[in-house]
Amino acid sequence: MKISTGKYMDRPLISGGEWDSKVIHKVMETLHNGETHYVDVPGNADLRVRIGAYLSAVGISKGGEILITAGIQEARFLTVQVLGKALGKIALPQVMHPGVREVLALRDLDCVLMEVGTDQRMLVPPAAIRDLSAGVKVLFIESPSRLTGACYAIEELDEIVSLCKKYDISIIVDSGLHAWIESPCDSSAAGLEIDDSIFMIGEAWPGSGIDELYIGYILASEDMIKKIATQKQVISICTSAPSQNGAIAVGIDYMQQHPQIVAAMKKKRIVLESILIDMGAKIYSSPVVNFIVIESTPVFQKKLEAAKVRFIDSTYFGKPGLIQLPVSEQAIDALQ
Repeated sequence: MKISTGKYMDRPLISGGEWDSKVIHKVMETLHNGETHYVDVPGNADLRVRIGAYLSAVGISKGGEILITAGIQEARFLTVQVLGKALGKIALPQVMHPGVREVLALRDLDCVLMEVGTDQRMLVPPAAIRDLSAGVKVLFIESPSRLTGACYAIEELDEIVSLCKKYDISIIVDSGLHAWIESPCDSSAAGLEIDDSIFMIGEAWPGSGIDELYIGYILASEDMIKKIATQKQVISICTSAPSQNGAIAVGIDYMQQHPQIVAAMKKKRIVLESILIDMGAKIYSSPVVNFIVIESTPVFQKKLEAAKVRFIDSTYFGKPGLIQLPVSEQAIDALQ
């Protein structure tokens, strides 16, 4: 079935599975100990350290502090809205996750949309940064792309960061899909040096089965985290202690479990791709394993709808003509 309402747009595309015993044990233990309400605004200190250490260990970033959010959507809201209001005009790609468009619709922001490249990656080329209109103070990009899974090459990302510093533009990078990359993506180990002008957002422990806990993060400098935390306390919400404690339990061995998570999803993707090819689908290449992008046709959409398979029309990302199909056992069983 086509997902067509904002109610579903900010949800993770695929659940990693049921909570395992360590998550349940940790949540119940802390509940019995009286941790039943909310934690400090920036989040549980242990969880913040674990997420920051993970991002550093896998080469995503260097330095900075973590602020815990109520999922990726709150991370989008706090960065896009707070920086857009505080700094000025914000530039965003024409093709982006529909959850970002929901953020833009909440309050008036001075924003401009940038055309993406003509290749299958659908990323804003670095050259477009040079052509930004005067007054742009914030740039939002996705790497990997939330539609295609494509990510910038290291030299491209370096050029973007360099141009942003030259023009005094702060940059928000949604890197949440990095954990679903089958093999090292060119920018997945970019090692961005976090300072007052660079922000990264994403979800905690993708594929671990805790999607329903809605744990996201913002990585920024210590000073900027303090400023965002102040705004979060005023305009947003704190995540619950049980949710964050469950995420702590997962974070203990996520690095060790991650290769198996990706490998298991890759096997499902291979099976689903084979089924789709037999059905006549044109598949777009992508480095991520948790969804497949295919060319959209009325006939193919009808086949998916008849099988009651969950998919997203790329129109909601700002680019019609494609279908994003989450990799799942349900999709495989329905289409076989």
